[in-house]
Amino acid sequence: KGNDRGRAFLKVSRSAQATAGKQELYRRVAGSRSYPVQVVWAAQDPAMPAGTYGEKARAAAGLPAIDRIPGKHFPQEDQAPAIAARIAAIASRPASADPRPGPSPAI
Repeated sequence: KGNDRGRAFLKVSRSAQATAGKQELYRRVAGSRSYPVQVVWAAQDPAMPAGTYGEKARAAAGLPAIDRIPGKHFPQEDQAPAIAARIAAIASRPASADPRPGPSPAI
């Protein structure tokens, strides 16, 4: 661990604050049909439960469901293969297979 007297933690904490502008940006990005979107969430996350935060992400993206994987708050640390498989699957899916309602974007 570095000797930054907590500056790195403070920077991360401030970047995670949910301002109205940030929430609008997240909704716009997640809801974009310019690229494939999926919501992969750790099923046992005690800090950001899937039923609350994952559901908000799902709704913003316009997806029919959250893809829940085993794990807690840092699933990338213990579920990297599962996450990689989901990324590979969505990257290889044709645009016409997008599960979101509405027309698929022209590619």
